[in-house]
Amino acid sequence: MIKTLKDMESMVEGCLAFAKQEVQEEKSEIINLVETLSNLAGEYPGIAFSTSLGAHKYLCRPVSLRRAIRNVFENAVHYGTGARVTVDSDGHGVSIEIVDEGPGVPDGMLEDIFEPFFRVDEGRNTETGNVGLGLSIARTIVHKHGGTIRAANVPNGLKMRIWLPGQVNSP
Repeated sequence: MIKTLKDMESMVEGCLAFAKQEVQEEKSEIINLVETLSNLAGEYPGIAFSTSLGAHKYLCRPVSLRRAIRNVFENAVHYGTGARVTVDSDGHGVSIEIVDEGPGVPDGMLEDIFEPFFRVDEGRNTETGNVGLGLSIARTIVHKHGGTIRAANVPNGLKMRIWLPGQVNSP
């Protein structure tokens, strides 16, 4: 059993190293951030997307950023019955908020959910492919973009807030 655990630990370290390397090696590009986020939200039934921003250009590593956002969206629809995504800019960066309609997370575990292999309910079925790496990978990618990702309980759900630095510019 100890050998299996060591093998699993090695596998996780490899996955996280891959995610970090992927972000570092991916070339930055200018994307239409609003369109990208709207398209990603459209891939998930039950996610409502809104923003007061028009089409905006944003310099990022697009494949990695989409991967991070997908991981958060997948958690929102898996553990909640629906979710709202809003995007805004404060002049210093962009804020992406994902609020799901689910059970939330015990307050003492809000930081733990970003750790590899952490699952709120240890009895959850891992046969679905969920082993607790999605939010850890999302955090790694967001941090490599110079941003932050935070979780907070809200009435009837969980809010994930991703903040990415840099100007969001109109085309």
